[in-house]
Amino acid sequence: MGRGDLDRRRVPAVDGVRGADRRRLAQPRRVEALRPARRDRGRRHQVPRVEAAARARRGARERRRSADGAGARVGGRGTRARSRSAAGVERRARVVPVAALARAVDRRQPRRRPGRLRALPPRRDEVPVVPREPRRPRRGGSQQRARPADRARAQVHRPLPALPDPAMIHAFALLAFAATLSPTPTPTFAPSQPRPSNPAALERALATISADEIRSDLFFIASDELAGRDTPSPGQRIAARFLRARLQRLGFEPGDEGKDFLYEYTVPRKRIDEAGTTLAAKHGETQLSFAYGKDWSFYTSQDLEDRAIDAPIVWAGSGLDADLEAAKPSGKWIACRDGKGSTGKRRRAAQEAGALGVLVLQERKGTIAPVDERFADILRSLREGSISGPAREPAKDGAPRASVPCAFLAASSATALLSAQAGKPVDADYEPALGAELGSLALSSKLADKNGGLELENVVGFWPGSDPELAKEVVILSAHYDHVGTRRDVVYNGADDNGSGTSTLLAVAEALSQYGPLRRSVLIIWVSGEEKGLWGSRAFASAPWFPSGARAVADINIDMVGRNAPDKLLVTPTDKHEKFNGLTRIAERLAVEEGFPKLGSADSFYSRSDHIEFARLGIPIVFLFSDVHDDYHQPGDDPEKIDCDKVARVARLVTRMLDELQGDKLEL
Repeated sequence: MGRGDLDRRRVPAVDGVRGADRRRLAQPRRVEALRPARRDRGRRHQVPRVEAAARARRGARERRRSADGAGARVGGRGTRARSRSAAGVERRARVVPVAALARAVDRRQPRRRPGRLRALPPRRDEVPVVPREPRRPRRGGSQQRARPADRARAQVHRPLPALPDPAMIHAFALLAFAATLSPTPTPTFAPSQPRPSNPAALERALATISADEIRSDLFFIASDELAGRDTPSPGQRIAARFLRARLQRLGFEPGDEGKDFLYEYTVPRKRIDEAGTTLAAKHGETQLSFAYGKDWSFYTSQDLEDRAIDAPIVWAGSGLDADLEAAKPSGKWIACRDGKGSTGKRRRAAQEAGALGVLVLQERKGTIAPVDERFADILRSLREGSISGPAREPAKDGAPRASVPCAFLAASSATALLSAQAGKPVDADYEPALGAELGSLALSSKLADKNGGLELENVVGFWPGSDPELAKEVVILSAHYDHVGTRRDVVYNGADDNGSGTSTLLAVAEALSQYGPLRRSVLIIWVSGEEKGLWGSRAFASAPWFPSGARAVADINIDMVGRNAPDKLLVTPTDKHEKFNGLTRIAERLAVEEGFPKLGSADSFYSRSDHIEFARLGIPIVFLFSDVHDDYHQPGDDPEKIDCDKVARVARLVTRMLDELQGDKLEL
């Protein structure tokens, strides 16, 4: 059905008016009442229509009156009936649908479909749309084209605004009135999710992350053939070359100066000269000599250096906080009890307080293990040749800074030392007053081989950014790929620690190859020696490799993310931590999309993984971690127990975070 047919159907026939005049008859009265008078909109061309319609109405009324008069003169019931019928037609002619009236005034507007909103009127600065003149039927049924005058008028015509539907106006008025009668509740909004930087690329990247692919990588990394990936070991080196091959296949650039994807660093190999290593104490006339390996031992291989220290020794209780301050340890040895604090903390606190060394006395309470049993691994490694990690901080002259030595004294030797101070026999639980002098302590230690060293490697891949400026900002993704190796011929596979984190970065690398270049650069680094004391991350942080002019702006570290509940994931630093930053906020917001409704706190692990080395450089970090379990550092940490779907969701989370970090300005 055409447009003209619709108009003929809706506008009733009126005696004496035909064709276009009949359609115009329905136009003016109601439409003119709804439309405000606007003299500045160039509608002078509508005046002839309105006047013609008015003349048509007047003529129709005159013809009806003359017809009614003629009928009355003839007389009869039928005449009055016909008069009533004509009056009804006139009344119906006035009740025309608003949509039809709007089209009658502005025939360029298409018929509105049910359920669709009317188009907004054009702005004043828009170019007027030249309307298409509707075809009008001839009286004889054929059609004629618009006259040139009509077409000329159409060239200057501006579209009229769509008329509001009275029913909709009435409904909105009722809603507005009802809103004033009830108190306005406080609105609650779900947190808005920022749109991805590149939605299509992100979807491609996420589609590549598969639990099956992760399982395949994990079963190789945590296989018995790699023998626990101890640093250094053949299994660790095989794992490094496996990771390098994957980066090469995916199109990454080497992330090292040697352009081989292997960032090499050297750790010294230490072997003790037992004949030249002695420990002796003197209090008054009492002199005590302690045998290495039987009466005492170094705590770690880092304590072994070529040095000689002969200084007073004072009692410092726990060796921490107020006890240490009361002992006034500057320039002295401190003696403290075993089991009253972390040895690492006591060592750092003593060094900051100016102490020269720490002597830890074994106490009788609890289990008493002989020195040669408790420190069997340290004794063996120092006798065979121990590997010590790289120094963390250089001294002022540029040489590596040696930490203060920490020695452990067996219970029997500790009793002899305390008895000499008390001037009478005491047991090993005796505690002198804080700051009491125990005499002097002389340590002499020597290395048998001073020139030995071992080359180790991290695996580093670089994914350059596409933005000329933002590409100089590098986001680091880190995970350690080593574990503890074997113990007493039992393989510790380390599937969760940290085969899960290693596999996560492999999945993210695959996703980046499908995403394409991001605006910022990404550096993926698998570090070795984490289980030895963060060796690999410390070496890289002390001498990082980046392209010329580039700098690190963030580090996302992944460690142990494959066990415990499927929706359990921890993060540090949280908002309770002094180093809380924007990376954690991003992780918490995006984790919901991957089935982690609320991230728990891993603040107690803030200094226990590789991210801490980057944090010490002032780089914002976030650490993703799913907590320890019964198989932590046990032979039972096998790949069959890993939730690979969970690992895949962590990889997807990291990929989403990378996409989120591509804005113009990074505020973390």
